[in-house]
This record gives sequence, structure tokens and C-alpha cells, in this order.
Amino acid sequence: MVVISGTGETPVALHLARLAVGFGADLLAVTTRTDSTLARLASAVIEVPTAGTGQFGGSLFEQSALLLLDAVVLDLTGSQSDAYALMHARHANLQ
Repeated sequence: MVVISGTGETPVALHLARLAVGFGADLLAVTTRTDSTLARLASAVIEVPTAGTGQFGGSLFEQSALLLLDAVVLDLTGSQSDAYALMHARHANLQ
């Protein structure tokens, strides 16, 4: 399961992460804080460093995470012919 939270302390994200880990799922955290609760729960962490910004409400982190994960999906779909179908079958937006 991939959980994305800038602070790594978002209550809903932590709740879902704990549920997933409790059911034995591997957890990938995408966050700005490798010392966060979410990062400690995860089996792997992608740190998305973001400097101070004038953008409202963490938009820089969200934009950076979107670009990063879009690049990952593009790479996967280019290297595996059935990647789109596999990802689509397993995709869920829990929030």
C-alpha cells in the first residue's frame, strides 16, 4: 500500500496505514519527514524534500509527489506490457 502524507502525521493516513500493516500489507510511505510516525510504520520510505514555499496548504509537496509517482507509473507501463491492467485492478483510493 502507498500512503502519501507531507507531514507523515495526517490522522486518516495513519489510521489507514496502521490497518494495512495490521493485515500484513507492505507499506510505502511518501512524505517529507523520514522521522514521522508514517515513516516508522512503513517498510520503505520515499522522502520528497520540499523547501519553504508561499503556496497554500502543502501544495508544493503534493505537486512533487504527483510528478514523482507519475514518473514511476510511466516507467512501469513502459517496461511491462500488462502493467496498466495490473495497476488498474489493484488501485483503490481510500481517502
